[in-house]
Amino acid sequence: MEQWERRTGIDLAKIQDEAIENAADYEMPDIRLEHLELNERASDLSRDLCKWLDGRSPESPPAREAINVLGHFNCFVAAKIRRALSGLAEDVALDSERHDSNGSAKAALVGLDRMRDALHTLVENGYAALPDVRPLIEETSWLIEQTETHLPGARAFVRPAFDEPDEVRHLEATEGGGLSR
Repeated sequence: MEQWERRTGIDLAKIQDEAIENAADYEMPDIRLEHLELNERASDLSRDLCKWLDGRSPESPPAREAINVLGHFNCFVAAKIRRALSGLAEDVALDSERHDSNGSAKAALVGLDRMRDALHTLVENGYAALPDVRPLIEETSWLIEQTETHLPGARAFVRPAFDEPDEVRHLEATEGGGLSR
């Protein structure tokens, strides 16, 4: 570790000292009582899905892609839901679709939608049996429903360059979906 610190120029002891001195900056934001179940169940799904994914590496392209989607969004979704809910705890009015909590919730919902589709793909391609993944599908659906309930403006949130109609049309019109130069 000392060699790594010298090679990279990173002083872990200094970072730890700064974290201790500024502990308040590193504390997890509060979550309102009415949002705790959503937060905990998002974390639980992440843990359960991680266990389910362990050691799985399918050969078929559709199943492999579905596993990659699940692996990619697994921790991302729980973190985005936590960020959205912690923003609600700040008592900031959600009157704007541009509210940060809506943006985090939108990202979580996109991930949850993709995860649920990936689980269905695994069943449809015979890689997973429905009884084995049904609890994951049901939990994903519950998280979608509850996220939409607690953050009703999330789906309407416009992510720059992703959801803006003009930008989307521009990206789709360019060859390969890339940006024009």
